Amino acid sequence: QWVGAEGRSWIAEEMYFNTQLEVLKSRDLAEQVFHSLGLEDHPMFAESSDPVAAFAGLIYVKPMVNTRLVRLGVTGFDPKEITEWANAVARVYVRRNVDQAAASFHEIMDEIRKGMTEARTSLGNMDTERFKNAADQEIFIPESQQEILRKNLETYNTELTGLRVKLGTV
Repeated sequence: QWVGAEGRSWIAEEMYFNTQLEVLKSRDLAEQVFHSLGLEDHPMFAESSDPVAAFAGLIYVKPMVNTRLVRLGVTGFDPKEITEWANAVARVYVRRNVDQAAASFHEIMDEIRKGMTEARTSLGNMDTERFKNAADQEIFIPESQQEILRKNLETYNTELTGLRVKLGTV
């Protein structure tokens, strides 16, 4: 699995890569894998006071020199079993990153929706205030100005719909 922070400085790239290495080695990831594999009753971990730590101790992550690749493996005696475990570590790691990206996307979308709602409310309030002021001052708004306002509102609604389509929120 290649990990990186494309388009960023070398230092940011290095920090991102090192962070991802630590995530791969983390107890949190090992615990997720341990439970997803149902290893609670596995004989290898039955005698351990901390079976998750024992499992985590079997996982190794080694960066490959001059690359952004890592060698991920699990130490053990049964090749089929440790292959399954190593693949589970990779799967859980990837799923974790996908979940975090999705959560970030949803947070951004919520902020955009909030901003759009506030902008729509503000625009509506400004239009209402403008018409109220015109009525209070008994200012006549000619038909041509009303048509301009209708066109502006139509353009705003068209752009809003286009943005919603782009963001996939329609």
